Amino acid sequence: MTPRVSVVIPTHGRPPLLLRALESVRRQTMSDWEAIVVVDGPDVATERALAAIDDGRIRYHVNERRLGGGETRNVGARLATGRWVALLDDDDEWMPQKLDRQLETVEAHEAPAVGFTAIIVRTPHGDYRWPRRAPRPNEHVSDYLFARRGLFAGEGAMHTSSLMVERSLFAAIEFDPALRRFQDTDWVLRLVAAGGRLAYTPEVLSVRYMEEGRRGIRSDHGAAWTVTYDWITQRRHLVTPRAYAAFLLIRGGETTAAARDMGAARRFVRESFRAGKPGLVPLAIFAGKWLVGPGARRWLRSRLRRFVGRGGTRA
Repeated sequence: MTPRVSVVIPTHGRPPLLLRALESVRRQTMSDWEAIVVVDGPDVATERALAAIDDGRIRYHVNERRLGGGETRNVGARLATGRWVALLDDDDEWMPQKLDRQLETVEAHEAPAVGFTAIIVRTPHGDYRWPRRAPRPNEHVSDYLFARRGLFAGEGAMHTSSLMVERSLFAAIEFDPALRRFQDTDWVLRLVAAGGRLAYTPEVLSVRYMEEGRRGIRSDHGAAWTVTYDWITQRRHLVTPRAYAAFLLIRGGETTAAARDMGAARRFVRESFRAGKPGLVPLAIFAGKWLVGPGARRWLRSRLRRFVGRGGTRA
């Protein structure tokens, strides 16, 4: 019998985290699903852990060689049989009602739907609710994701582990296998450009773990400013001028400040004015990334939390 939802989980070298993610799938209130775990390259420990699971709804595939997160998700989607494909990263987990609630949204939405939900971002310094708002009517997806009106991240956000799309749409618009950063953002921009319509479920249905010092399938290739610059300039046709400038200033400020490369910083600023429409908030964030260190920003966030409540913020 064909399941309603195919859950695709890419993984490599983290059996305990993978088993936690799978357990959150098995706890779903909606049982009509299959889970496809794609192991990104030979991995004896992970394969042994998967072979020990006694649940016919869970199957796995091992890539012959490392392909990266984007192509590994593509492999899983190609093996899927359900109408809907839901993505889950191996170091995240779902609330028990995630599939039930999200299906209510996407199945009632004008097709083709690009479903996403609110999430909890769990860090060593506190929990944060992302996104803090829904997309506005007729708001371009790039403005929603990049053109912040406040100083802290999470105003508009779509995390991989909250995404759900129809399998037919996934087959038409796959992840770019060449990318090692911005994979999910790139995919969403191209889905919307191809006619996908955002379908937001405001209930918190996923937990994203952001633990300092942990590397994984999403972060193996670092945060070099050249990768950031190359990606956004190559995707300028998918974003508005306002979003283009905001991304250059906010992400560029982060990566160039981390590298302490003032020449690169000037390059980001020049490009934001040359081909974009910079706003005051992104300019302020850019300056803040250079003038205020990560430790001081964490201290500031902890003080602001008492005023903004459990919704939280993250710079």
